[in-house]
Amino acid sequence: MSTPEEILLISRVLLLNDGRAFGRLMKRYLRPVRRYFLIQTGGDEALSDDLTQETFIRVWRGLDSYKRLSAFGTWVYRIAFTTYQNHLKGVKHHLSLDDEHVAPALQHLAVEPDYDAEEIAALHRAIGMLGEARRPASRSSTWRR
Repeated sequence: MSTPEEILLISRVLLLNDGRAFGRLMKRYLRPVRRYFLIQTGGDEALSDDLTQETFIRVWRGLDSYKRLSAFGTWVYRIAFTTYQNHLKGVKHHLSLDDEHVAPALQHLAVEPDYDAEEIAALHRAIGMLGEARRPASRSSTWRR
């Protein structure tokens, strides 16, 4: 189950549209989700970053649909998994990694970037701006965040 702190943060996001609370939730799962994508993409940093961003945009937009039937982290990882599956559907061909490409990718996975509060805040602001730009004009009144 979700921790009491996660439930409090989720409530603050939903009830008060608290971006800082969302930033704290995101901070908990940002590295693990990015690491998941790095593994899935064979160490492709740019693609992993794009998929991570897409995952957290979906988390932000879908937070009101989280029903607490599973842990919040499980829900986030399910969104990440679905994001990756959707990415694969859009890829026409799959590249196979041969031995000369596997070793550098695995070495890269051992290095975790540090995300400080300022970077997370900047990412949150960027997600917020992207959300505004992607909202359909005919349904804009139904969006709350």
